[in-house]
Amino acid sequence: MTKTETGIVFYYSEPALAHKFIIKKNEKVQDVVKFKLSPSEYEVSIVPNPNSKNATIEQLSRLNGGAMPLVLVTRRESPISNLITERKIATSTEQNKRSDEHNLLGEMNKKECELEELKEKLARISKELEKKTEEIKELKERVDKKDGELEKKDIELEECRGKLAEWQKLKAPAHLYASLESHLMENLRISQESESVGKSIE
Repeated sequence: MTKTETGIVFYYSEPALAHKFIIKKNEKVQDVVKFKLSPSEYEVSIVPNPNSKNATIEQLSRLNGGAMPLVLVTRRESPISNLITERKIATSTEQNKRSDEHNLLGEMNKKECELEELKEKLARISKELEKKTEEIKELKERVDKKDGELEKKDIELEECRGKLAEWQKLKAPAHLYASLESHLMENLRISQESESVGKSIE
């Protein structure tokens, strides 16, 4: 048996359960239905199932895509009531499962984003490392070059010292001695500068 009252449709599992309801649009559907039917004798199911006990007909209609809400009235502990209860439990379980799956999917998406960020960070670090490696290679080449120049100057310095010692033994003229001493000091200065540059690079 079906009755329509103020934008809501009532379905009864038995003709004897039929009641006439007057429900205003701004009234709370769940409260009106349950208070006018004895909760100890009747089982009431509202479609769509309101998340809030304060849901009105207008709110339920919006949830139902604009269609009128439905109320199914059955006797408690009746076969159809038990089926409805089982269906509610199954629906609730399915909703919880979907919620868990949604949360898990959200967590997986979050981890994937974090992984992508780590990959990008690793790529930046790798690129910086390559750049630093190239800089170190260039510095090493410069140091090796300075070491070669320094060895060459050391050899020249030793040669000059040897010639100076020989000329001193031969009592060479003063202007030759002064020239050789000047050349020796210049080589010494260049050698010291090379050592300083090598240390600064290191």
